[in-house]
Amino acid sequence: SSQIEQYNDALVIRERDEGHQVCVGTRNGERQNGGNSKANVEVDIEDLRYQVQHGLEAISAALGGEGYSTICRLPGNNLKDNMVQAIDQYVTADIGWNVDTGDWMESSAAEVYRVLMTLEPGDIVRLHDGGGEHSGTVEALREAIPQLIERGYRFVTIDELLEYPPQT
Repeated sequence: SSQIEQYNDALVIRERDEGHQVCVGTRNGERQNGGNSKANVEVDIEDLRYQVQHGLEAISAALGGEGYSTICRLPGNNLKDNMVQAIDQYVTADIGWNVDTGDWMESSAAEVYRVLMTLEPGDIVRLHDGGGEHSGTVEALREAIPQLIERGYRFVTIDELLEYPPQT
């Protein structure tokens, strides 16, 4: 909800209208542990529940109650049972990632690009667009995406990934 408050509803509407899947996250995830996605992030369960509930409400309000997902990314890629159970009434799935570009450290475009060029089929990549300077991420993506497409990769939403393999 803090990103919607900061950037306004128009950004969320644009994301949806361009075919992106709008999901909810938390506002303070990795920052609680210095950005370390491998760390055992401890989160106040009531605050987590509040963030997810209010994030979904803000997304729903921005999109007129339609076109948003009830999928969540928990802080620190941490899928502890107590965290999952705390938000279970609000979300349909909790998604993690297996490739961390390190862009939360405001990495250079070259560093982010290097990680992106190591991707393998099925990887879920963590990238950021808020909470700091991320022009290196944008620059790396501009270079990497065409090359990955040329290699035969395609980019899918989480819903599409959850449906894999395609039903025959």
